Formats: sequence, structure tokens, C-alpha cells
Amino acid sequence: MLKSVARDTTNRQAQGAVLIGEPGAGKTHLMMRLAEEVLSSNRLLFIRQPNQADSVLFHIYSRTLESLMEEVGDGSHSQLDLLLIRSIRSILSAGDPSTKIEREILAALNAENLDRLGQEGSRNHRERWDRIETRLLNWWTYSGFGPQILRGLLRVFRHTDRRYRDSCRRWLATGEYEPVGQELEGLGPWSEEQRREEFSLQALQVIGRLCCLDKPLILVFDQLEGLWDEGNHPVLLKFWEAIKELFTHVPYALILNIFFPDRWQQFQHDFDGSIIDRVAQQVIQLESPRPDQIEKILNLRLKPLEATALELFSSAELESITRQASIRKCLNRARAVFEHHVRQVPLPPPSPPPAVESHPKGGLVANQNFQQQWDHILQHLERLEKRVERLESGQTVSAGIDRTSSKSAASRQNLDRNEIFNTEVGLPAAGLREEPSGPESNGTAYEELFRPYRDSALDTLRRRWKQPRIIDGSDDAGKLNQIIRLGYKKIRPLELGNLRLGRNRRLPDNILIKTPEAQRCIAFLHVANGNSVGSRLRNLNTLVLDHP
Repeated sequence: MLKSVARDTTNRQAQGAVLIGEPGAGKTHLMMRLAEEVLSSNRLLFIRQPNQADSVLFHIYSRTLESLMEEVGDGSHSQLDLLLIRSIRSILSAGDPSTKIEREILAALNAENLDRLGQEGSRNHRERWDRIETRLLNWWTYSGFGPQILRGLLRVFRHTDRRYRDSCRRWLATGEYEPVGQELEGLGPWSEEQRREEFSLQALQVIGRLCCLDKPLILVFDQLEGLWDEGNHPVLLKFWEAIKELFTHVPYALILNIFFPDRWQQFQHDFDGSIIDRVAQQVIQLESPRPDQIEKILNLRLKPLEATALELFSSAELESITRQASIRKCLNRARAVFEHHVRQVPLPPPSPPPAVESHPKGGLVANQNFQQQWDHILQHLERLEKRVERLESGQTVSAGIDRTSSKSAASRQNLDRNEIFNTEVGLPAAGLREEPSGPESNGTAYEELFRPYRDSALDTLRRRWKQPRIIDGSDDAGKLNQIIRLGYKKIRPLELGNLRLGRNRRLPDNILIKTPEAQRCIAFLHVANGNSVGSRLRNLNTLVLDHP
């Protein structure tokens, strides 16, 4: 798909694709693998479901900014850094730089080393970045829109001082104009409500144009199933209107939407061919994994422990694991079976296998999944043959599990299956390599086995905590609105609304909750500018007093 978009160097039109898979089929994992593969070259943006009909484009733009601010791999560059380094390099290279300063800039960009442009605050740094900004804006002159957006992106890219960088990022995210120094020079506030959606579309268009100088842009829309929930119809309609706008205005992009099968069928029912044909130029259907594929996944998860699924589970247990409907259910079942052996946790009944469609044919029942079932029987026989071979060679099915312990080879052969499970060997995430060394330290051994995973997860959380997040009152209000509408309204009668105060008087995003006993207003205010905070609070207080 990406190659198809990249080959379209003449028209540079956006292309659409749909990924369809059952819950737990591995859709998100597939996207993570895609990110691993292409982030060094392409800009990849993950965008979740919007929840406010009047700010869908702003939601897409906000999530786009968050993705662009994330660092790529173990390097020191964010996605935005790489996009601007490569697009500016392309512009300067096309212009045949003749001055010494431009040749120095180009050398720094070729090395992707911005430190060579000088230390922030120095004369060299200011001169080089002023030249970059001038050349970039001259190149953009004939576009006819968005010079402030381009300048704002460049200012985030330009500054290393966290105060300046945060100020520029805040302007890009909300339009709030509160400069620390001269970092916002040439920019102006854009926080008027009527301009927010327009600004967002233009900003997405600017990002797409910059990608035309580098590699195709990839937009992944995930977690869309909630668009068909009760009360979300206005959001659903606005979202697909916004997607059409992206196809029209954002060039050189692959727009990938992820669906459950039933939601994809509903989408085809709800919208006409003009939308479907554009969104689904290519359709990718994730099939349910075969039992042998599930066993390979289990073995991959167990590889750090030098164990296999065949060594940990009986034939019947392995069959109950591999016959689950999705990868997630298989892993959950494997975990449940293991916990049952190790901690005597009651084993839940296995999920029923997926229904098999059949139809009469020539007086017999022709099973559409006959080949898959036949393959499973052959694989089952193959596993039994391996067990028989091991028994004939004098090995137990558990041999090889405790390869890193101090036990001798002779004692290892005498281990029975219950002893193996009592050593607390789990189904860890990648990276767990320590194994317990004796039954007397079960609790400690299990903690030791878990510790690397815990440390890795904490490191991931710390990195994410440092990543800038765009906090938007509209988005937060939308989340609370859905929680109340889908949850609390089913428990007790209540009505939801909003407080409004004239066209030109600004209010915080708010939800008015009406019950038979009282009215309550919850407001969300995330604004950096002190004057704006005061005026919005005064307006809100005025309305609250009018609605006791």
C-alpha cells in the first residue's frame, strides 16, 4: 500500500485502506509492527475515535500533533524533527545553496545533527535559523494558505529551550498566545471558536504538503467501534465528513481505518458508494489463526525461558488453548491454564469454538472449514508422535525446562509435570529470562520472573509521561458525556445539556446534568492565558447563577 502511494509522484493523491479483524485478532499488534518498520522513514499518526461532533477535525489535528511530538526509536529526534529536517533539506538542495551559511545548514541537515547549527541564544544559531525560516516561507509563498502554521511548526523545531518549545507547542495546539520571549514573533492567536476547525484542516494540509518532500504520511484511525453507540450518530456523520475532507485536502497520504467485521458491515450499510470506494480502495481481512500458528506464538512467548508449549501443557490443554477464536483469547486461556497449575486458581470453562457454517450438498454436509479441521488433526497426531519419541528415548515431556538451574541432568530427567508447574514458569512478555531455581522459593521466584517485565513497563510509562499531551476541554467533556450517557443514564433518569451565553462570549466546555432533584454543571478549563481564564470563569459564574 505504501509503495502504491509513494509511486504516485504525479498526482500525490491520498489513498484509503481498511483493516478488518475480530477483537483480539492482532490488529493493534500489526500496527505496532508497521510503526517499527516505517517510523524511521515515514510519519505515522495514531488517531482514536472522536467524541464531540463540533470538533472532529480539531480532535484529529490534536492527536496528530501528539504523534508528531513523540521521539522515534532511541534517537533524540521526534517525528516532527525528522519531517522538517528532511523537507528543509530537500528545499535547500533544490535551490543549489551558494552561500557559506546555507552550505553549513545543508551539511547539518544531511547529518541530521541540529547541534551543528549553533547553541541556542548564540549569534550563529539565530542567523542560521533565520535563514532556514526565510527559505522555507519563500518556498511556501505560492500555496496561498497557512504561513503561520508553517512558522509555528518551525518554531517548535527551532528551539531547544523547554520554555520556548512549550510556548510554541501550546500555540500550535490551542492558539493561546502567551510568549516567554520572542519565540512567538510573527504569530497571532487563533483561539476563536469559529476558526478552530478551519485552522485544524489547514494544519493537516500543511503537514501533508511537507510529507510530499519526504515520504508518504500514514494516518491510522483506530478504536472506531464506539461511533455506532447510542447517541453518537452526530459524531459518526461528522467524522466521515472529516475523513472526506482529508482525502480532498491532505496529499500523499495513506488513510487506514480499522474495523471490527460487524462495524465494517454497518459502515457499508450507512454510507453510499462515494465514501466506501474512497475509504476502502484496499481491504485487508485478518483471518483467525490456525492451531499450529497459535502454538508458534506461544513458543515465541516462551522462548526467553527456553521452554515450549508442548513441554508446559498436556495435549488436551494445548488443544483447548489453540482452538480459541482469537490470539488474545488463546493467550488468556494459556495464562489461565498455567495459573490453575501454579496457584490452583479455578480454571474457567473454555470459550466455545467459533461456529462453523455448513450447508447440505449432495445429501452430505459439506463443511466450509473442513481443510482447517483436517490440518488440525494432522498437527495433533504430529504432537503425539513427538511425545512418543521422547518417551521411547527415555526423556520426560518436561525435559529442558530448567536449563539454567543448578540441577544435574539426571535430576532434570526425573522431574514430573507437577514439579515443573510448581516452579512458577509463566508466560512472560519478551525480555523475561530469569527462572526460579527451587520449589522452596516459589513466591520469590515468581517475583524475580516478573521483575524485568515490571521494570520494562515502568520505563515505558516514564517515557510516555514525558511526552507532551494536548489537554483539550472539548475532548474531556466529550469523554465524560459518553460515560454518563452510556453508563449512568441506564441507572437513573437524567438529561444532558450545555450552558451557552451569546455568540461572542466564551465559556469553558461544560456539561449540564439535570436530574429530578437538581441541576449540576461540570466545566473543563485548560487555558494558559490568565486573562482568558478570568473572562471565561466570569461568564460561567453568570450562567450558573441563572440556572440554580
